Amino acid sequence: MALTNNDQFGDDDKDSQWEEPTENEKELTSWITQHITRWRDHRDANYMDLWQEYERVFRGIWSVEDKTRESERSRIISPATQQAIETRMLRSWKLSSVRVSSLTSQMTF
Repeated sequence: MALTNNDQFGDDDKDSQWEEPTENEKELTSWITQHITRWRDHRDANYMDLWQEYERVFRGIWSVEDKTRESERSRIISPATQQAIETRMLRSWKLSSVRVSSLTSQMTF
């Protein structure tokens, strides 16, 4: 849904008005939803075991299935994987926001 021109990002004004989504916005939403559903179904059918292992490692959840050796007794879960992913995502987000802000500053209205 699109904000009216009077609204600014981050404003929590209770008088904000939302416009009805346009047909293009509805089509885009439908396209994204359909693709996400297909991608999720493909992941679930082909990679669910790997996905669940990755989720456990990312969330720091210990499981017997993740032992690599029979002699392994430690249940220490390092947050390194989660930190690495979050750092990478933050860098990507910052880079994309810099690109967007530089593009919008070059646009003339």
